[in-house]
Amino acid sequence: MVRDIDNRLAFEEKLVSMPTSEVIYLLTSFANMAKLRPCEEKAFIETITLEVYELAYVSSHTRDFCCKVGRELLSSIGHTHPFIMSTLLHKVKHSLDAVGMMSLYLFQELPVHVWKPTDDDMVLIREWLLDHALTTPQSQLARLVLTKMNWGFTHNVSSHAQT
Repeated sequence: MVRDIDNRLAFEEKLVSMPTSEVIYLLTSFANMAKLRPCEEKAFIETITLEVYELAYVSSHTRDFCCKVGRELLSSIGHTHPFIMSTLLHKVKHSLDAVGMMSLYLFQELPVHVWKPTDDDMVLIREWLLDHALTTPQSQLARLVLTKMNWGFTHNVSSHAQT
């Protein structure tokens, strides 16, 4: 997708000049491409996920008209590829100053219940709980994620402890 800053800004300016319906169509096309890829194409799926996140939440040019549809599209990708919750959690960590409480709206919509967090994810959540005041976006997001997680057993026999 759009990696260098000049091309990213040009892309965002183009999006701003497009009718909202065309922007939604374009973002939906990106999301559908990610959803239809097999999990083995993780890099492609993560790239699309991060681009949609950037446009919907981080970019001041596109955030106002992309945030709702971006949230829905990221949720849709997350249902198919739950690993993107890890990608988004760590991206939010680095963009929290720009995103703030909007990150809560995103994670309220995401299918966190189907996600299997990594050790790094749990360390990040732990840090947010222990190192930040209760009223901060970090603490509120950590509590929201923990609340939405599936704490039940998995049906995958290989993930059960061996006796």
